[in-house]
Amino acid sequence: MYKDELIHVGNLINFNAFIPENYRAQIRKKELAAIATYDGTSQDALVGVSVTAVHAGWLELVWLAMGEDYRQDMQAADYLRYVLRREKRTGQYVGAFCELHEGEDTRMHRDILTLAGMEIKTAKNNIYELALSEVEHTDMLFAAANNADCRFFSEIAEDLFELAEEKIYEDERVVPMPTYLDSEEYSQELSVMALEDGVPVGVLLLSEAKDYLSIELCYSASVKAMPAMIGTALKKARKLYPPDKRVMMSIVGRRAAELIEKLVPRAVRGEITEAVLWFEAGKTKKKAQIVQKLLRGNAYEAYMDR
Repeated sequence: MYKDELIHVGNLINFNAFIPENYRAQIRKKELAAIATYDGTSQDALVGVSVTAVHAGWLELVWLAMGEDYRQDMQAADYLRYVLRREKRTGQYVGAFCELHEGEDTRMHRDILTLAGMEIKTAKNNIYELALSEVEHTDMLFAAANNADCRFFSEIAEDLFELAEEKIYEDERVVPMPTYLDSEEYSQELSVMALEDGVPVGVLLLSEAKDYLSIELCYSASVKAMPAMIGTALKKARKLYPPDKRVMMSIVGRRAAELIEKLVPRAVRGEITEAVLWFEAGKTKKKAQIVQKLLRGNAYEAYMDR
């Protein structure tokens, strides 16, 4: 018989070997929930650990790790079925989903998810990869930059960061914003803030990791701000890096995706394996559209369509 134990700040250290540090940090901040499951018939041996999140009435399976003696595929599938049944019985969720980025273990994970009763499909993810030289319509972007008040982080006073942070958190849309906007974590020479009448209306966060420039966030509360910030950063990046410098960005929202596909039609999107299990009976076309929005990261649109 399985027995569950809630993982919290007080006992989290006991599960360091099973939960990656980035998830442990989110558990401490109560952004993620975690439960350890033991086999009560086998001297309380650890069966597995589940880490979950909630999005617009859906349960996301963020991370599962199996105990040392429970790592066979069938054991993992049995544990996953248990987790799904446990969460379904709460009556809190429309269903459960998870995402698997393509890699060496994807086929094995896909088999386990299927055995657990989840529906599997492969689709394009929301991460775009491109080269600086592949950006088109640069005249429009540079003109937008020249007609806007866009400043690099190296030029911005601290009080403007605080105003920008407040504006983002007050926005009713779902913004994939870090808990605290620490400007020092991002490139001071490329990250941009857009201002209108001295008030922040947009933030473009960039960082450099290995051989890539990474766009961490492109937030805009103004129609003019987004192309202006992109134009400002692009102009500077082309001075600092060669034309083949790679850029990666994660896009949240249909409008942002449409803009990127227009500016960089040759941008490459990776593939992701999506697994879904409906807890509610009677899957409809509308429900299918809702879950697709959710799996693309559009939690706000999915919530409004419910």
